[in-house]
Amino acid sequence: MIIDKNDLPNYNNDRINQNNKIIDELLIDDYIYELIKKYNLEKYTYIDDVRVFSLLPLKGSLKYINKYTNELRNGGLLIKIYQKEEKWYGIVKKVNERKYHVSFNTNYIFYLEHRTRDQKMRETLELFMTDINKGKYDVK
Repeated sequence: MIIDKNDLPNYNNDRINQNNKIIDELLIDDYIYELIKKYNLEKYTYIDDVRVFSLLPLKGSLKYINKYTNELRNGGLLIKIYQKEEKWYGIVKKVNERKYHVSFNTNYIFYLEHRTRDQKMRETLELFMTDINKGKYDVK
């Protein structure tokens, strides 16, 4: 690739900006991974795209971490998602019936899909059967 020496400063700036963008994306992923480990959120899915957030199924468990204070909020049951003035919000309902409005823009969002009682029972049974097949239990 041949570059005109007059375009070299622009080319270098573009490359630097491109590299910085890649590094920033990698750093945010590492930071999110650290938050997941710190707050034991392995079962939750990190929601990093507003389009995904806007389409989350209701009745799932939502936890969120404030981007500025890094405080974990245990959130609650996701009961509504709405847009106001170009920003997206979710409403979570706590066990004590209180409701909170959670901004996608100012929080890291973690979501756990709602499972029915039958789904939980099936998963437990599958784990038990796997343990039996591994020889963890003496079955005669």
